[in-house]
Formats: sequence, structure tokens, C-alpha cells
Amino acid sequence: MPRTKVQVALDMTCMSEALLLAQSMREGGADLIEAGTPLIKAHGMEAVKRMVEIWKGKPVVADMKTIDAGQVESELACRAGAKIVTVSGWANDITIREAVRTAESYGALVMVDLINVENAVERALEVESVGAHYVCLHTGLDAQAEKRTIADSLDLIRALSSKLKIPLAAAGGITAGNAKKVSEAGASTVVVGSFITKAPDPKVALELVLKALS
Repeated sequence: MPRTKVQVALDMTCMSEALLLAQSMREGGADLIEAGTPLIKAHGMEAVKRMVEIWKGKPVVADMKTIDAGQVESELACRAGAKIVTVSGWANDITIREAVRTAESYGALVMVDLINVENAVERALEVESVGAHYVCLHTGLDAQAEKRTIADSLDLIRALSSKLKIPLAAAGGITAGNAKKVSEAGASTVVVGSFITKAPDPKVALELVLKALS
């Protein structure tokens, strides 16, 4: 069985800091790098373009969390070089279809983010049926401030992974201490943010996550 992939989320607004971290994560062996929503809102598609330059062919995720205008926003990210574009699970099915159609025309994929979606299993199956390539179960930053993490949702991860035919990612408060549990519950990708990006040595933190998953 292949190792669970590690996607590092750069949820910051400082471009120079993000680029240094992206380089470090590439050297450290992360599988995917994510231009986080705050970074994209601060710098637009330039953030994605710069990540693509640094990652030299490895996949860059544009965390757009698109809620409308699926074709337009997907095309923006794909033209900047993103290989995975995120769409909100709250988006209309038409929006998801348009994002998928556009991404595929660029050789890219769409991940639907289920942040704050109440019936995650039902919605995940719906977005799978309209063409989504990945689903991400996500506990957001504000929810994490209430001491909640995605590791509190292991039963839901198991339920999703048992029903979906497409890969499942998991995000929100993942650390070296809980990454293995999330992986064993069925996540094929763990999305790690602050555990790495706010660590004294991000490359060491990444190494700890990779070791936990090995």
C-alpha cells in the first residue's frame, strides 16, 4: 500500500515567507504544496505561479475554495500552473462540473472541500457523482481555536473512505502525533499546516510527519 501523501498548506499572507517554506518543503520530501486561501487573497495568481516555479513539476494546489464561477476561477488557477484546484462543498453542482471540466482541459484536478458541510457523506457522494477527483474533510482554523481537529472525526473519515471511489484528503490540526490515526482511518492525503509552518524548524516538523506515516 502506498504511503499516505503529505500536502503542506501555506496559510499565510507573506509571499517571501511562503516561498522560503515552499523551497524547504520540496527539499524535505513533501508530496504537494498548497498556496493557501489567505496567500491567494493577498497575492492572487502570482502566489500560485511562484509556487509552481519553485516546485519544478511537483503538484501545486490552489486553495481557491470556489463557491461560484467554477469555470473562471478554475481557469485562473490552472493557467497559473496549479495541478489541483479546490472548490467549496457548498458550491452548486453546476459550479463543480464547470470547475472539473475546465481543470481537466488543462490536465488538472478538482478537490472539493467539505468544510462546514453538515452531511459530509451525502455531499461527498454527490460531488463524486458530478466529477470531483478528490474530497477533503476539513476542520477549519477557527474551529481549531475551540480545540477541535480533524482527528476528532475518525469515524467520519472511515465512513467516507469506505463509500467513496475517489481519494479522500483530511485537513485541520494534523500533527506528527495524529497523522497516523488519520491515515489509518482512510485518508490518502493528510494536509498539514501550522504544525509545520509555525514550527521552529519546519523541515524537521515535516520529517516527523513523514516518519509517522512510514
